[in-house]
Amino acid sequence: MDEVAPIYWPSKGFSLRITRGSWFESDSMQPLIMDLADAIEKKHLESFRGQVIPDVPVFSETEGSKKPGQL
Repeated sequence: MDEVAPIYWPSKGFSLRITRGSWFESDSMQPLIMDLADAIEKKHLESFRGQVIPDVPVFSETEGSKKPGQL
């Protein structure tokens, strides 16, 4: 387990654990266990590989009713 500690100001005993993750819990923002994260990543790549995010807006002003999150 890797940790980091401040170097520019004195802080006895203060350090943070470094964690790596590709998928996270939505409520705690903690990384998912690797087996679950790997399974999600595999399915994600199967579903979305090769798709690109457009550089232009996806919705025009006249398509406002189709925007996600709009009621």
